[in-house]
Amino acid sequence: MPYEVFDLFYRCSQLHGAHSSLKDAADCFTQLTQRYGDDIPVHPISQKYVHWIVAIDRNGNQRNFSNLDLEKAAELSLDPKSFAAKVPGITTFSQLAGMYYEASRLIPASGVNLKGMFDHEAKERHFWTSDAGKGQALVFAQQAAFTLELSLKAYLESLGTVASLDTADMWKLRTHKLVDLFKLLADDEKQQLEEWWNHSDTKRTHFHGSFRDFLSESNRLYEKWRYITDLTSPDLSIDLPKLLSASEFLLSASRRVFEENSPIKFNVTTTVHPSPNVDDASPAPRDAMTLVEGRVRTINIPDGFDPFSIVELVIESDHQNEDIVAQVHKRYVGNYYGLEGKRVTLAGRVREDQPHLLLHPNHLDESKIEIGYAFERRTLKGSIYDFRIVHPAHGKPKKIHLSLWDETYFTQVECFFVTDKERDQLREFNPGDKILISGRVTLLNGQPVVLVQPTYIERVVEERDDREDVAQ
Repeated sequence: MPYEVFDLFYRCSQLHGAHSSLKDAADCFTQLTQRYGDDIPVHPISQKYVHWIVAIDRNGNQRNFSNLDLEKAAELSLDPKSFAAKVPGITTFSQLAGMYYEASRLIPASGVNLKGMFDHEAKERHFWTSDAGKGQALVFAQQAAFTLELSLKAYLESLGTVASLDTADMWKLRTHKLVDLFKLLADDEKQQLEEWWNHSDTKRTHFHGSFRDFLSESNRLYEKWRYITDLTSPDLSIDLPKLLSASEFLLSASRRVFEENSPIKFNVTTTVHPSPNVDDASPAPRDAMTLVEGRVRTINIPDGFDPFSIVELVIESDHQNEDIVAQVHKRYVGNYYGLEGKRVTLAGRVREDQPHLLLHPNHLDESKIEIGYAFERRTLKGSIYDFRIVHPAHGKPKKIHLSLWDETYFTQVECFFVTDKERDQLREFNPGDKILISGRVTLLNGQPVVLVQPTYIERVVEERDDREDVAQ
């Protein structure tokens, strides 16, 4: 069974992979310990014991040490303190911020604008009309704002600021004010963060001022949305991609500082695709379709917003002798979200020289029928909550991307307007309008996901109840 050396900030599976024997894990533990001294060390950042040896099952879940393990540990003269009978749960801001960040990436809206949400006379012109819609919008906004706060605290943690605070000063960390958290940094640490900010995609894409200016603008954002009953400002809008990008910047900076300050050397392994040798006269490797059945052990999701970055699903195969790695593009969230620990059946292509790598996998259901898409002409009804221009690529025409929240299925539908005639239909429409729209609809499992070739679009006018007027 596998073993890992576990730390509050990382584990072996994130660095070089789990160990197949207790001896290998003990050797890894010894090497790490020697970098600090002879004793199990205290980490300079967390001020807690650096690592323990953990027994895990093939799904990556912790298990108890067997009697055989304990006998082997005695033979290896392992310090009893090196064994972790129970690994602690969420112990760092870094862990929590990472979880919130990954969850925030799944938010379907690009922004939340609740202007007029309490204007009941004109509420039919706003997307967030129902109590469920308003609550959902508030959850999105609060989650994005809190993710930013957690990411800044993760950066403080990686610098050692959190561990160095005296007990009497811990109240300084419990604030939601971003500027006050920024003040906990030393002058050189502030300067370093500003320098990284000036060269970041976040600043180039979303903001033109300094990092301090950005924090000042967002200073009490979480409090504003959490305690919305106290809100006096009419501004009820929030830019979700902007906050998520800033959170990504802080998490990247946190990881960078941690690696620089930690005596542990990081060697994260990646899948390398060998380039063909032009001088080699041997035939190119062939590929073929294959079927993989098994349980998804882990899902490795790369950081960043590149939709074509590669997500790797490590599958404990039922029929192959080694684990299979299935690769999908990050933008296809539905192909990997929620699959960790579950059984799957995948069909894809493998190369002769890389039988463990499954390319372009298709997810099959339990009856081994590929999940297909259906297409039909259909009229949808719902509310517009976003307009975006899709810039042309490779000479293709500009498209306008309209996001519709369909009332029937309570799901998001992407509508594309490509030709001038199609785009002209949008002249009189605004976010929040309730519409009927007809076109060629793509269905996935019976639910609409995309609409193209729109033939017409019209506004839906809510019928007023005039019974009171009649009675008067």
